[in-house]
Amino acid sequence: MKISNFFQNLFNLAGVEELNSDTLKIPIIREALLKCEEFEGVKQLFIMDTPTQEIKIEGKNAVCHSATMKIGDGLKFKSDSVYLYSIFLSPAVMDKKELLSPVKNGVSVSPVYHDLETFLPMQTICVARNLSEGNTETEKSYLVEEFKKALDNPKDYLIKQKKAVLIRGYFPEGSVDNHKSQERIVISCENGVLEHTTEIVDTSKGQYVIV
Repeated sequence: MKISNFFQNLFNLAGVEELNSDTLKIPIIREALLKCEEFEGVKQLFIMDTPTQEIKIEGKNAVCHSATMKIGDGLKFKSDSVYLYSIFLSPAVMDKKELLSPVKNGVSVSPVYHDLETFLPMQTICVARNLSEGNTETEKSYLVEEFKKALDNPKDYLIKQKKAVLIRGYFPEGSVDNHKSQERIVISCENGVLEHTTEIVDTSKGQYVIV
């Protein structure tokens, strides 16, 4: 089982959206995590009490700062010991590109967002046209009718928002292997639209802090 599957099961069964340091210390949770594919080969799972903590590494005490990364395909911990602080779900966000992918009958409706200048709640409705049919009255009537349907029942055309599973802990350089380069999550707001984008980074060099 993968960490994302394990966490999704917890969410479906009990609505759990975060495993904090106290929860991760529960033996049954710790044992279940160690059985996940990403922890294969890991001998010890240490739970951090705070995001920044003094940890004894190779007999020496060092102040270690936690980082956060997305759980993706191919991620695997290579070191014998892993230091975790929490596992949690990201906010539900929409990829702006999905607005151009119709949900129903050529129409898509964005989640509600707020205008950056007026702070008024906004929603974008996108209606796709088939240009091969020409600019006929029948085509116009159809588009108007579908637009009205979307106004009356926006939930039927709503673009699904997605949540990612994130893991936070101390991951020294070289402790994480990812055959597919890790995606760094960037959540931003541009022109009133909440965006969820990713950047490809090299996890073998420890470059996976979410900013």
